[in-house]
Amino acid sequence: MLPAIFKKLLDGVNILGLSKDIDSIDVGKMSNGGTITALNGITATTTSDEIDLRGYKHIQLTLIGSNFTSGNFAVSFKGDSLSGGAFGDIYQQKADNTYEKVADITVNSNATTTYVIPYIGCKYLKLTATRTTDGTLSAYITPFN
Repeated sequence: MLPAIFKKLLDGVNILGLSKDIDSIDVGKMSNGGTITALNGITATTTSDEIDLRGYKHIQLTLIGSNFTSGNFAVSFKGDSLSGGAFGDIYQQKADNTYEKVADITVNSNATTTYVIPYIGCKYLKLTATRTTDGTLSAYITPFN
């Protein structure tokens, strides 16, 4: 309960939460980014819009599959250092100083799965989900440090 003096001072004042749209501090670039809907209930092969990962090192990817009987989606990652660039495969360095492509993820069950992809290594990301015969897919990205 606010004391009467504060009630009087705040009368008619709207108090808003932090927002990257109205604050000088970009709260969208803090330790954990907001969750971004990359793909929303798709039923055909689809590539997401580019996702801005500037300022973040890692991503959490949540995939929600539904309506599968015999098909699947293969989800692949494409990255670039430039917005609007020529997005290509993403490679990560292994312990032996060789590189390997970030593997595609196959979704073929009516379930929610979450993956953590460390050191994604690109400023901008796109997801491509390639569908075979059936199923619906949603994908959410949460960048973090």
